[in-house]
Amino acid sequence: MPVFLTIFYGLALLATAHFAPRSIVWLGWAFLLTGLTIFALIMADPWNFAVLPDATMVATFGGFHFIYAACTWPRRAPAAALSGTP
Repeated sequence: MPVFLTIFYGLALLATAHFAPRSIVWLGWAFLLTGLTIFALIMADPWNFAVLPDATMVATFGGFHFIYAACTWPRRAPAAALSGTP
């Protein structure tokens, strides 16, 4: 089930491409491609992936969101804060 959650979450993020920042679209592609890859691996040999649901959730929803946060964290103060105007 986490593989489907990963795939459909990626599709949901890609559906926001018209009004979301480009970084959300990249995150959507990461989720979608990872989910499809894991799904293909499960279909190829389902017995070798007994721990996969936990690993999928940790790697995607944990790891991808931490990476996303690190990449989009503001590095400078906004221009309004620097100029001293409200």
